Amino acid sequence: MAFGVTWNGRLALDRPLDSEHNAYLQAFHLVHRTRVDAAQLALRPDILRTAVGLPVGPEGAYYVGSEPGFDDPANALSLDEHEPPVGQPSVLCPWMPTEDGQVLILDETHDCVRIVEWLHYILEHFLVPWGYVLNGNMLLEAKIEDDLDRVTITVEDNSVHVATQQPDGTFGGPVHADIYCVHKDAPQTKHICTHLVGKLTVPFCRWFIEAGRLDKLNGARPDEQFECVLVCPACYQHLEHGETEIDLRKVCRGCYTEIENWGYFDGFISTIAVRERDAGLHLALKTVQVPWQQHARILVMQPLTISRESEWIAILADGEVVRLNLTTCSVTSLLHLPSSDLRLDQRLRLRISPDGECAALVNVLGRYGFVLDLKAQRVTRKLERDDYHSDVSNFPLAFFVMDDRTLLVHGTEWNRLDISDPITGECLTQRPSVAWTPEKPPQHYLDYFHAGLIVSPNQEWLVDDGWVWQPHGMLVAYRLRRWLHENVWETEDTTFDHQICVRDYWDRALCWIDGHTLAVWGYGDGEEWLLPAVRIFDVETTAELRWFLGPSGVLVFDNYLYSFSADDPLAVWDVETGERLLHIPDFSPSHYHPGVGHFLRIGESGTFVVGQLNADPKNGHSKMAIGAMI
Repeated sequence: MAFGVTWNGRLALDRPLDSEHNAYLQAFHLVHRTRVDAAQLALRPDILRTAVGLPVGPEGAYYVGSEPGFDDPANALSLDEHEPPVGQPSVLCPWMPTEDGQVLILDETHDCVRIVEWLHYILEHFLVPWGYVLNGNMLLEAKIEDDLDRVTITVEDNSVHVATQQPDGTFGGPVHADIYCVHKDAPQTKHICTHLVGKLTVPFCRWFIEAGRLDKLNGARPDEQFECVLVCPACYQHLEHGETEIDLRKVCRGCYTEIENWGYFDGFISTIAVRERDAGLHLALKTVQVPWQQHARILVMQPLTISRESEWIAILADGEVVRLNLTTCSVTSLLHLPSSDLRLDQRLRLRISPDGECAALVNVLGRYGFVLDLKAQRVTRKLERDDYHSDVSNFPLAFFVMDDRTLLVHGTEWNRLDISDPITGECLTQRPSVAWTPEKPPQHYLDYFHAGLIVSPNQEWLVDDGWVWQPHGMLVAYRLRRWLHENVWETEDTTFDHQICVRDYWDRALCWIDGHTLAVWGYGDGEEWLLPAVRIFDVETTAELRWFLGPSGVLVFDNYLYSFSADDPLAVWDVETGERLLHIPDFSPSHYHPGVGHFLRIGESGTFVVGQLNADPKNGHSKMAIGAMI
């Protein structure tokens, strides 16, 4: 099974356990079981074990010690701190007798894994040799992926029968001899290498292959494009050398998930080709020259999305702010930035308000910035956040519109966001700062580092790509209207209530597909093991809807999903199927203008390469770009 197992039912003994047997099984259940030196362990006192006449067992299998638990001195003799003694299913036994010794139950405080295997072990090694007879029925429920798996355990005179719920709701289906776990009637199976069969706390790697490649009965869902096979590090090495003849076995989804949850992820490899489809798309390229003799190099630029001409706001190396029109091939100087702590020689982030009247400029991994009134051509205020790990957290910054008013969300402290009016500077989320006290965490204290922000196109959601200590990236979502009008502590009180996903990295590419659907770049457990891929989430429910391989770079959605960057060629994707519709290997734009559908690559001295997607008229092409540019 997996995490979060619930159960009901009763497995009863034909008579109460003797006091010695009961005491031993209670202690056996508590001990964290790892492989140890049995010969040395036999020299240690073990009163409960010797009282029932058991040897120390292979690799200390029967040892319960005088001090059961993690602090047991036997841990000093450990041969492998992750592996259980030979023959035991896992390092913790979930079964225990009741105090009166009449019933065998699952300990709800334990992580209940390998439940059926442990039941077999308890019967074979203890109850049957001691002369007890077990009978009864139990129903187990476990959350596996997005489904609830149900299994019944029936014990008749010490004989264990397992039945898995079938798609029609009945229990017990055809028994498959080629399923290498105890759930041999499982309606859905997955593949693991033969070296992982029966293992739990072991290193494993993920091997991505096309769904159905192994056989037609692998249980892959119709909407899955590929299967993830778990393999041991040795088999992974074979795959790296192109040897794909790996000895694989089928197990049920629950046992597969247990390896994922309890094992140690150690890498991935993919043999999947990007799926292509000809959608009748092509890209037209042209070069635009703008008079540039009087202007410095462009540091950062963003489109005026409200404009139906190819208009952009750019920050130049000498601090000049210009309005660039590639439709009319003109450039207009708006203002010069005043001297400040903002570093123009470090990476910058520029945000433009939806109405095109305001801009905000900050150092991405810095503390300072400006808010600009583009219409009045002036700086309205300075931005500043504290310096606590600001060098590893993108400056939180995003415009949104609420009740016909343009507002700015920005970071002020490592764990604090505020909403302000970009023109007047008025803070609309006034509240006292909350400091940590070791005696008792104060109300509203937040242990979370805010980072990159992105607002949904319907202006309802704010997604924060921040992190918590370990460190782990934690993508969370806030309701903007509730924060602005109902609860000024919304970003403190609900951060951990609406988590979209947790990763070992943060501040990666994101874009909105619609008002509640988010595309998140990267598939993998750690930053060193990442597949170029996109994961699709429903922000309302936080459910992961699907994911597909291929995209790399910045993500933008405008009827199609676009991926690109200065280092990644432009690619066009069907966000529903994951198919690549177009790939331009020799064109790597850095920006996209949704108002006119222009992809842009910046050249030298006022030269720009502009690309525009042309679609077959029957496919259509609406303009609804939702994304975060570089």
